[in-house]
Amino acid sequence: MNGYETVARLLIDNDADKEAKNDERQTPLHLTTFNGKEVMARLLIDKYVEIEIQNKIGFTPLYVVVLNGHEAVARLLVDKGVNKEAKNDEGHTPLHLTTLKGHEVVARLLVNKHTNMEAQTNSKSTPLHLAAFNGKVVVVRLLVNKHANMEAQTKTGSTPLHLTSLNGYEVVTRLLINKSANKEAQTRNKSTPLHLTTLNGHEVVARLLVNKDAN
Repeated sequence: MNGYETVARLLIDNDADKEAKNDERQTPLHLTTFNGKEVMARLLIDKYVEIEIQNKIGFTPLYVVVLNGHEAVARLLVDKGVNKEAKNDEGHTPLHLTTLKGHEVVARLLVNKHTNMEAQTNSKSTPLHLAAFNGKVVVVRLLVNKHANMEAQTKTGSTPLHLTSLNGYEVVTRLLINKSANKEAQTRNKSTPLHLTTLNGHEVVARLLVNKDAN
């Protein structure tokens, strides 16, 4: 046990407020999960702190840990029964956030624990939409191999292929096409992935789509 853990245990054993909140409504558990301190997190959880408590922007400790890719603490929280499907004010679940950041190990943990891969944000984005939009190829491959819906549409009608084409991510675009994503899918304004990638000047992705007979 290091010095910080010794002091923390001393404070807790002397009835320090384990649920105290700072100006951002963060509890000690929020802060220790942010830093990936598994021993400290276990210490707090074993003292029955609230594991579903939200900070000022609606993040539970699980949100904080998945954003930062701390697998051991994420596993601890999941094994303690934390709500894996909780949503923040924008409708993001923990799986949305970890796929957005490209944390493949944490994403795999959540998927293997039967987290809903088709959960939608307020804009109807799934975790696959966010991974594709941000070019997180390893996470895209994980979700597709776990049979995430490649044809899910956002409020604007965008599929994951639309979003990765829009941003010019060649490897992700190729991966989705090779997995039989619909190259002719249309958004609400009738744009195809080829429309979007040419609009933004992504020549390599445009050439890829044309070579795959996209219109």
